Amino acid sequence: MSLPGAASAPTRGRLLWLDGFRGLAVLLMIETHVVNTFLAQSRRDPAWFAWLDYVNGLVAPSFLFIAGTALGLAMRRGLGKPVEIVHKVRRLSEILVIGYLLHFPFNELHGHRWHEALLVGSQMDVLQCIAISLAVGSLVEWLAQHAPGNWRRPFWTAALLILAAGIVLTAPVLETWKGGLTVVTACLNQTTGSLFPLLPWAAFVFAGALRGSAEKQTRWRVLLAIAAGVSAAWWRGSHPFSPASPAFFVERLAWVLLLEEACQAANFWEGRKWIRFAGRESLLIYVAHLVLISFLEGLGVRDLGFAGVIGMLAFVLASVFAIARLKQWGWAKFKSK
Repeated sequence: MSLPGAASAPTRGRLLWLDGFRGLAVLLMIETHVVNTFLAQSRRDPAWFAWLDYVNGLVAPSFLFIAGTALGLAMRRGLGKPVEIVHKVRRLSEILVIGYLLHFPFNELHGHRWHEALLVGSQMDVLQCIAISLAVGSLVEWLAQHAPGNWRRPFWTAALLILAAGIVLTAPVLETWKGGLTVVTACLNQTTGSLFPLLPWAAFVFAGALRGSAEKQTRWRVLLAIAAGVSAAWWRGSHPFSPASPAFFVERLAWVLLLEEACQAANFWEGRKWIRFAGRESLLIYVAHLVLISFLEGLGVRDLGFAGVIGMLAFVLASVFAIARLKQWGWAKFKSK
């Protein structure tokens, strides 16, 4: 079960690299959460941990971009009929519910800490961000399919450009805004504890959708990545830099575009089935590894050294892959009956 938006690509080769890219992001995501949860603070030497933290920070933009890319690939194949949109919205609603269930405030409700329960329960994580962004993208797709034939692609492109640019430019304006309902504020910025609010993270989904729907697969992504990197460097030197700044978006987008180019250029995905398996089962692995890490943390497992973290990473990887394989086996048995 992949993260939402994992539509089949037009050709088998492109599907391989897309699953491979998503699979690599899954593996790096697990490493990120294991290290951040279990590695003792005394072992986090700034000389190297800052670099690791930066690399790990590319996981979320990659996931969001990949989800948008899959939506764009589906759009290019001419999907978007009303019945298809209804199916997508229902599927994305399920993902949204799963995302909020992972943040259900059991402890806060048990302790009658109502305000804290609201803050924890309304936090927006990557699943919620993907689900809401893809729902908006699917609506745009549906509207584009109902436009006159010659206007469908221009409408799709213009709408996504406006959405992406509007989000990137609005994010710094609303970065510290607290004037609305807690649930609404949690969707827009990080002031209530959200990790991946729509501003600016949804822009990665719409950028991926634009990329996936592009007719010609040229090397423009490399040039765009270089331009984005230069723009981000200029912004860093002359403007405040934060997760809500335009420089943050273009800098991360530059890296994601380069990573995508590398994954497309690689020709070894056929023999890396376990990586592609992780990409296809990304949703299940995402949920399973979070639940497992939370369980281990609740048992008091923390402040480990390097050997302990490596062992914990191997254990979590083996466990979630076993769960995914078991699910795959059970589903195959169910369909055979």
